[in-house]
Amino acid sequence: MKRAGWPALAWILTLSCLQAHADDGARAASSLGCLNCHGHEGQSSPSLRHLADRAARRGDNAEALQHLLQEMREHGSVHSHRMPSDASALVVLRWMAHGAP
Repeated sequence: MKRAGWPALAWILTLSCLQAHADDGARAASSLGCLNCHGHEGQSSPSLRHLADRAARRGDNAEALQHLLQEMREHGSVHSHRMPSDASALVVLRWMAHGAP
């Protein structure tokens, strides 16, 4: 078997995994109601774009994601910040750390 195709295959698999994570994050953000308050510029809440930029600067390592989750939970007076499980919230935060949307 010719090995020259392996790097291309690895690249394609990486891109498809990233797309799957992006799709999961976007779906979770929509279904959890994140976009209701953070979906558009000019709302009283920070926009998703602003939050995603902040998350992207931190990165998507476990420590950074845990910090973002803790920040989100600190805004506990916002009912929707308390609703998602940590696992669901981390899907959205990881998506944001990758530069969503």
